[in-house]
Amino acid sequence: MNKLVLAIAVLAAEAVSTYAAARDIAIEPGRAWTHKETGLSMAPAIDGFALKGVSDYGETQSDIALTYRDQDSGTLLSIYLFRAGVPDVSVWQDRIIALIRANQGRLGAIVGKETLPTSITPPRYAKDSGSIVTFHLTGGNAMNTGSAVLRMDGDWLMALRMSSHTLTEQQLSNRLLSVVASLSLPPLKNPERVEASYPVEPCADDAPSLPANRSAGGIEEATTAWMAYETQNAMAEHGFDSSSNVAAIPEFCREAFEGNNFSVYSRSGDRNGYLIALQDAGVTIEVSPPVTMWKTDKDLGYSVVMKTSTETTWYRGFQSMPTIGQVITVVNSEKPIAKVGRTPGTTDKVTIYTKEETEEAKAQ
Repeated sequence: MNKLVLAIAVLAAEAVSTYAAARDIAIEPGRAWTHKETGLSMAPAIDGFALKGVSDYGETQSDIALTYRDQDSGTLLSIYLFRAGVPDVSVWQDRIIALIRANQGRLGAIVGKETLPTSITPPRYAKDSGSIVTFHLTGGNAMNTGSAVLRMDGDWLMALRMSSHTLTEQQLSNRLLSVVASLSLPPLKNPERVEASYPVEPCADDAPSLPANRSAGGIEEATTAWMAYETQNAMAEHGFDSSSNVAAIPEFCREAFEGNNFSVYSRSGDRNGYLIALQDAGVTIEVSPPVTMWKTDKDLGYSVVMKTSTETTWYRGFQSMPTIGQVITVVNSEKPIAKVGRTPGTTDKVTIYTKEETEEAKAQ
């Protein structure tokens, strides 16, 4: 394992360390469970599946898992609801596929030619906004497995994973579609801003690999980064975010970096930044020039922003676009320059670190 892959493996483990601390949420037998922030109501039974449990990977219901079972057919349905760093259905379906490949020893080996994910339209939702894929397996704990990913309002995504000992691949695909059709999803406020899903393809050429110089850092950069973040939020709230013009957004392509815990994505034809997606529950590192509504005498350079389901964290950036290795080193070894919460009670809780604090942490 080379240093880059090892570093990302360590980072991914830290990013999802709350998984080991998942806690059960009490449910009432025979009654629906409702997620307060999104308004999503999950029935006690969906298309023959009975709700067996709800878990919270944290304390704010920002990353939820629901377990449903159909005992008659030996089929497990897991539904995950999480606040994503980048709520892109296609990216997170691609990450789920990568993990299915990586876990073939446990689930079973994929048989035959792998199928590509296809677009689906959830009831009352944007056309082709969802994604589904299934795999036929052999020699493991399941005969077939599949995944569906759906976009919800804000930064929320829903991922459905179904695995069965008895259903054929076609039967499992039909069952997964039937579950999606049976969901009581909250209506989208702005369905016209939701992009259609697509299979993520490899990027046509290699990403730039020249090392970049670091930015100045300190409180000035931290304040600028936070103000850019607030600007983006204000633009999105008033319908001026880039997603208001779906046709203008290039699709993501996958960079040629492989690992069990991460994938790297760029916008097709656009080398002005990239996205590192960790695991399969929404954790991202974004590398891009900050979005601002004002001019400045200083070059803002490239920001390094990590988003979990509960926090947005900025690290000291670069004067030009950094290599992936540089970014991983920064996130693994340096203290942030700024941080703000993503949950309803923490979005106004901003922490900005001084340059002295950052340098002291780096020295330690």
